[in-house]
Order: sequence, then C-alpha cells, then structure tokens
Amino acid sequence: MQYLARNRQLFTPGLTHETADYPDYRRVFLISPMYPRFNEPGDTNQVTSACSPFPYRDELFGPEFEHSVFICDPAHNLVHREVLEPDGVTFRSHRAANERTNEFLSSPDAWFRPVMAKTGPDGAVYVLDMHRLVIEHPDYIPRSMQAQYDLRAGHDMGRLYRVYPKNAKLRPIPRLDKMTTKELVAALDSPNGWQRDTAQRLLVQAQDKSAVRPLEHLVRKCPRAKTRMQALCTLDGLNALTVDMVLAGLRDQHPGVREQAVKQTEQGSVVKGA
Repeated sequence: MQYLARNRQLFTPGLTHETADYPDYRRVFLISPMYPRFNEPGDTNQVTSACSPFPYRDELFGPEFEHSVFICDPAHNLVHREVLEPDGVTFRSHRAANERTNEFLSSPDAWFRPVMAKTGPDGAVYVLDMHRLVIEHPDYIPRSMQAQYDLRAGHDMGRLYRVYPKNAKLRPIPRLDKMTTKELVAALDSPNGWQRDTAQRLLVQAQDKSAVRPLEHLVRKCPRAKTRMQALCTLDGLNALTVDMVLAGLRDQHPGVREQAVKQTEQGSVVKGA
C-alpha cells in the first residue's frame, strides 16, 4: 500500500485478492443441528462469520500444515482450514486433500462458537469458544423473533480448547522470563512462532547490547529462515542493525528474508558497522 501511495497519479482499481478461487469455496460442512437463521437464511452452509484467521506456526501437526491458515466460523460451530500456495506475487488457497467434505474442527454442539484461535507455545492450536446460544447481534434479529429466545444465554460461559494430534508430544513451554540474554537469543531458533515472538520482545525490551553479536551470528548462520528474519528484526529493535547485516539479509537464499531486509532499508534505522 505504501508503494502505491507514493504515486498519486496511479489509478489502482483494488488492493484485495481472493486467495480461495476454487468452486464453491464458501461451502462449509457443519455437523451441528442447523437451527433457523435469524438473518440471511439462504447462507446456510456458507461462510458468513469468518473471523480470526491465523497461520499455523509450529511443526507439531506435521509438514502438511506448514502453509495452513485457520479461520473460525462461530455461526456454523467449526474451524476451517485453507492451504496457501504461492501464486506470483501473491497466493492462492485450497482445501486440504483430506478435508474436501469436512472441516479441521467441528462440533455437534450448537453452542460451540469459536471466535479466536492461535498457535500455543507447546505447538497445539488453542481455540477460544464464546459458547453462546445466539451468536447474531440483536440488531439483526427481527423483533418478532427476539422474544422467542434468551439472547443472553451463555453470557457467563466460555471455554478454551487445546487441539493437537493424537499421541503427539507437546513441546515443553520454556520460562523465557527467567532466561539470560544469551539464552533468549538461542530461544529465537525455534519452529514455534510464539517462542520466537516472545524471545524477540524480551530482547528488545531489555535493550541489552550483549545480544548483538549472537544475533548477527543467527542472521548469517542459522539454518531456519524464520529465525534469520526475526534476528534481523531484533537487531533493528536494538538499534543495532548494520549495513553488513542488511546486506547479509539481501543476499539470503530465502525470499522472505530478502523481502524483510528491503523493508528495513526503507525505515532509515540502519547504523554503520563497527
């Protein structure tokens, strides 16, 4: 968006891209009882309440989940999964091969209302269930029907589910708040997105410059591209991102790291090397 904004004379018809372009891509497969809808009755079995999209950021579910994005659909009591694949400068998506006529997570409980999901520090997917009888806002329910239901039923409820493969060994959850600076830098080299983010945050908050050299080593030598990228960002947060490190990022074999290095050259925060 910022690149297009630089040219005020350029007409751009739209900036959105529909990644799911396969037939009947709005179709969902619920297993709960289908109660009468208060609004848009023709959209039964069609996504109408998609929310909280998030990429899976760990390896616990296996390599086939590496490019998976989860989307909650509280109206249909399920969590849907799309698989992303590169398509030029953007992406396209499709259902997983074993989820052509079913969903990643669904419940026969009509009160199951997943409204948020995230990858946890142990590699599991944590799903927040609002757990309500009526999910629609009263403004969209005809007054003639409002009196037939307790619209507040479940307001004092809520559930949190931890979802992971059967017989999988959950990742130990480290106490990052107890780690030294050196240990936090090492913790960046993890397949778990929560761990990388938290280690990066703690390093930037501490502003301990003793982290600079080991972070530079990660940028140059770490085999994990996600860690190399976040090490670059952490150096930036420590005001210690040098020209040499940006050049290392620009020469990186992974396009995501090179892209991040380009963005950092635009921020004007690169310092001269020691």
